[in-house]
Amino acid sequence: MNMKKKLQVLRTMRRTDVLADAVIRQMGGMEMFLDNYEDIVKYGAENGVNGFIYTDDNRQFVRKYIDEILDAIQDDIADPLTIAHCVKDVDNIAWTAVEIICERFAAELSQEGEED
Repeated sequence: MNMKKKLQVLRTMRRTDVLADAVIRQMGGMEMFLDNYEDIVKYGAENGVNGFIYTDDNRQFVRKYIDEILDAIQDDIADPLTIAHCVKDVDNIAWTAVEIICERFAAELSQEGEED
């Protein structure tokens, strides 16, 4: 998929999803997000993601967006054991938010690709 289409999908997500906008901003913007979302989908966020490395940064992010994060976890994760792992500490909660947004973006791109 070309960059123009990716940016269009990403802009739509930012307008319609508070958590997506927050994750993208915390990561450093759309370019940083686009450069990293595939690796995050493949490997997860706990190995280091710009904006989500330090526990203090993660704590501030989680405090500000806890309701949106918990809604996303509830909407996107069905397995209780996975949920328990996701919420075991503040870092995992923040990383889970990043992973969910990256996975949603990848799914949206996949769906857009099928429609083309």
